Formats: sequence, structure tokens, C-alpha cells
Amino acid sequence: MKELEAIDYGALGIMGLNIFSSVGVVFFNKWLFDNLSFSFPYTLVLLHFVFTTLGLVLCMFAGVFKFKRIPLGPIIPLSASFCGFVLLTNVSLKYNSVGFFQICKVLTTPVIMVLQLVFFQQPSNMPTVLTLGIVCAGVLIATVTDVSATTFGTFIALSGTVITSFYQIWVGTYQSKYQVNSPQLLMYQAPMSAVFLLLAWPWAENTETLLEYDWHNQEFWILLIFSCLSAFFVNLSTFLLIGRTSPLTYNAVGHFKLSAIIAGGYLLFGQPATFENLLGVFITFIGLFAYTKVKLQEQADKKKEEKESLPTKLTKV
Repeated sequence: MKELEAIDYGALGIMGLNIFSSVGVVFFNKWLFDNLSFSFPYTLVLLHFVFTTLGLVLCMFAGVFKFKRIPLGPIIPLSASFCGFVLLTNVSLKYNSVGFFQICKVLTTPVIMVLQLVFFQQPSNMPTVLTLGIVCAGVLIATVTDVSATTFGTFIALSGTVITSFYQIWVGTYQSKYQVNSPQLLMYQAPMSAVFLLLAWPWAENTETLLEYDWHNQEFWILLIFSCLSAFFVNLSTFLLIGRTSPLTYNAVGHFKLSAIIAGGYLLFGQPATFENLLGVFITFIGLFAYTKVKLQEQADKKKEEKESLPTKLTKV
């Protein structure tokens, strides 16, 4: 009984919500694109932003987080990059297989490492470089041997990876500069991004074809609602999960989601697989696990150093 009492059911619930929403948003969107011929990723992203804005407002009034005022000017480029990475991610999902789409997203971490070195003069240590080298090798093998990959799809996927990397760097900088958490920053990004997309919507989307779509399809509306819900809960549950659990748990959940999405691509959407392609995916996982171990060890060493230096600081005072 004591062991059952010690279980954090709230954390388990948040973990389940994060896994379901992260995996679900990929599968729901892919089903809309492929099985229901909804060829309008721009409109889908716009709906996601509107739905996320409404969800954040409800959460704010429910006390999940508090609204915090920050300057609007710097949020404009952040929101523009937010639009870019989400839009390119959905276009990539439309033109690529689920496995190829997901494996390219893994490149975000090594791209961030390169960007931090080039633009911010923040070099990484050798263990980090080596583990990410393994990741890149695995992604390269999986990409070259993916029979469904196209030049256009690869270009979109890699472009989305670069913009996502810039966006993640900027988000970390903004959160530190303005002392805000993810929902507080997203409360500015989501509505501003929705406005940007809405203003460009008549020119970016084929409205005539969109109006001719079968809007009476009940399956479409069910999947669309689940897609929008998943997009919102991905952001909210990620914030809650990081605050409620340890870095090890968060990374383990991330690896599980990656496995589930790639496996789902093979099982649900008939993604063709070769031995070489699966080998590339396997090497990518080896690199990710090694990278996670290195980063967790760095965090543990940093905490140990801070703890050991605390008595010295107190003595000086």
C-alpha cells in the first residue's frame, strides 16, 4: 500500500498526455493529409494556433499559469519563426513518410550545436560532438536508404530543421531574458502567429480548392478536432512534465515517443522499410541514448560542483 501511495499519479497522467498528444498530432495530421486528402497544411497550422490561443486563455483563467507582460517588439521575429517551423513541419509531414519526417527532426539537436558555435561562440565538449556525430551518421543512412524520400520533401524537412533550431535557441534566450515560462511566452506567440498566418492566408492557400473540399465528412471533423487538441496539449504537457519530473524521465519519454512515431509510420501508413533504412534508425537511437547519457552526466557534475562550492561561498560571507 505504501508503494502505491508513493506513486505520483499526477506525473503519470501528464506523461501519458504528453505521449498521446505528441504521437497523436503526427498521426492525426498524416491521416488528414494522406487518407482524407486534406492538402492544406497552411490552414491546418492556422487552426492549431487559434485553438492553442483559446486553450491558453482557458488555462490562464483556471490558474495553470499567470499572465506576464513582456515587450511586444521582440516577440514579432519569434512568432514569425514559430510560424515558419510549425508550417514547414506540417508541409514536411505531407510530402514525407512519417519515419523520414521524424528522423529528420532528430537533426535539430546537432544543428543547434553548430548554430551556437557559429553565432554565439559556444563550443560543445568532445563527448557531445561524438555522440551527435553518431546521430548524424544514423540520420544520413536512414535518409539515403528511404525509398519514399524525394528532393522536395528532403529540402522542406531540412529547412524546417534549421528554422526549428533557430526558434529553440531564441525561445531559451527569451525565457531567460524576460523570466517567463513556456505557457507565458506561448500566450504571446500563438495569437500573434495566428494573426500573421491569417493575413497571408488568402495568398498562401488555394481558397477555391479549399472551399470545394468535402466539409460534411464526419471523420474529417473528428480527426481535425483531435489534431487541434493534440497540438495544444503537446505544448502544455511538455511544460508540466519538465516541472513535475526529472530530466531522465523527460528524455526517456522523448525516446519512447520517437520510437512510437517511427513504428507507427511503418504499421499504420505502410511506410516501406529496408534493412539499411532500419539500420540507420537503430544507429540514430544509439547516438540519442549516448547523447542523453552525456548531457545528464554534465548536469549531475554541475550540480555536484555547485553543492561543493556552497560552503566555500558561505565561509567567505
